[in-house]
Amino acid sequence: MGVATIKGNDASTPEIADTWNSIELIGTIFFVVLFEFSSGPIAWLYIAEITNGQGASAATGVLQSLSLLQGAVTLYMFDGLGGYTFVLFGIFSAINFLFVIFVMKETRGLSEAQVKLVYVSVADRNSKALTEESNANATTELLA
Repeated sequence: MGVATIKGNDASTPEIADTWNSIELIGTIFFVVLFEFSSGPIAWLYIAEITNGQGASAATGVLQSLSLLQGAVTLYMFDGLGGYTFVLFGIFSAINFLFVIFVMKETRGLSEAQVKLVYVSVADRNSKALTEESNANATTELLA
């Protein structure tokens, strides 16, 4: 898409520019459709799976804010960078891909309780286990 934008801006005739602009439009629509049926909704599903209600609310606010910021800034990026805007988006997509591969954890086959502990540090897990154990002991003592 970046190539189509650059070629369209540098075209020698209006007809060639229109052809490249059409290719850019079709490529953008194609990207949006594929994104919405592939990795686009995954962020929303993953957030709901790994966080509690407060975490999901905060993460949703951050995602919505970043989407709004991206939508507001994109037109100015096209004015300044032209077709290289897509190159910048490609770099961010590559960074996102590496983040997902190396940082995000698989949750398939885990119970809801196990999923909630996936991103908790070992120290926090141990302190949580001690708290649960002391609560269980206190409950036992109250019932005795």
